[in-house]
Amino acid sequence: MSHKTFVIGDVHGCYYTLLNLLQKLPVNSRKIFVGDLCDRGLHSCQVFELCINNNFEVVKGNHEDYMYTYAHDAIEGKPNRWIDLNYMGGQKTLQSYKGDMERFLKHREWIATLPKYIMSKNVFITHGFGLPYFKRRDKEESRIGLLKNRITDEPEWGHEWEKGWENYEIFNVFGHTMYDEPLFGPNYCGIDLGCGAGKRLAALELESKTWIYENVNSKDRSN
Repeated sequence: MSHKTFVIGDVHGCYYTLLNLLQKLPVNSRKIFVGDLCDRGLHSCQVFELCINNNFEVVKGNHEDYMYTYAHDAIEGKPNRWIDLNYMGGQKTLQSYKGDMERFLKHREWIATLPKYIMSKNVFITHGFGLPYFKRRDKEESRIGLLKNRITDEPEWGHEWEKGWENYEIFNVFGHTMYDEPLFGPNYCGIDLGCGAGKRLAALELESKTWIYENVNSKDRSN
């Protein structure tokens, strides 16, 4: 059995891309997702099914949070930002269910079970940049920060960041912010390489800090 642990970046409905990436990873390795399984790509339903059926570990992303919040409004055709704002990608997620609203609502309830973070030894896995919220990670006040915080948000949100996070002896792996290459800092790494924008999906092997990449499959994108 493989003892390797891989953290996988924002999939954003790119099912075929994810399948190709998983084929490059040891079958019995531990796989943890940083969230944003849905939206923008064409196959969010299939991505959810794959993660649920394989009991993959998933941190809740802000796009799962949008889906959970606006699911009933979307079904009923009520105005909501998840569907109405095209860049959000909610329309593509809803379309991926092909009218199977029972499955859609089942996935919504699964989203409710997802954690805000996962700890793997001294690695703190979050969707947003989580280090400035580490000491408050179990408090409700950290919820939005763990979902949406970016390193570049310091001018706006820095007043609520914990002092001294730069010296925490943990390593934060996060998604949410798109980079062309993995962003490494002294105690953090951003791994969203733009899968939802047609670029790449990445997996970070925690023990060795090595990378595996997969270019987005054309089946996952609109023409």
